[in-house]
Amino acid sequence: FEPLKEPYQYLVDKYKNYSNIKIFNNAVSDKNLSSLIYYDRIGTGAASLIKRNLQHFNVKFDKVEKVELISLNTMFKDDLNSKSFKVNICKIDIEGHELTVLNSIKNNFEKFSLIQFEFGGSNIDSRTYFQDFWYLLKDNFDIYRIGPSGPIYIEEYRELDETFVMTNYIAVNKN
Repeated sequence: FEPLKEPYQYLVDKYKNYSNIKIFNNAVSDKNLSSLIYYDRIGTGAASLIKRNLQHFNVKFDKVEKVELISLNTMFKDDLNSKSFKVNICKIDIEGHELTVLNSIKNNFEKFSLIQFEFGGSNIDSRTYFQDFWYLLKDNFDIYRIGPSGPIYIEEYRELDETFVMTNYIAVNKN
């Protein structure tokens, strides 16, 4: 999924000879609609549906583009009713919008074996906390922080987990 026009076209050109790769010109969200995406420069990895305030880094999110949003429930609408359907790995790295997407699929968590999500500075701008992820996921998933020497199991929520530096987590389905 690549919502911005130029990076999307780059990916289409790069993978045009690979029939097993599908590239969608959408941002993943909880609904299917149009929205604005904000960014500082073409090709940035920080484009976000949330207008970030990065003045402290002298970065301005002064570019904007209209994009189409799609929900995972729509993407998998024909598959979610199948008992055998599974998503082995779902990587969600969408700059502060991760919790919105996770909330939208919570009724289908049993279909997801492993979910990788990012938590960092963009969560300051989206006003989401690790605590929100913890309470949403803890009953269905074992949660691990990805560390330099491997995954670190998070046994219980602690306020010390509220570290807004680039951190990635994996949630492994308990079933």
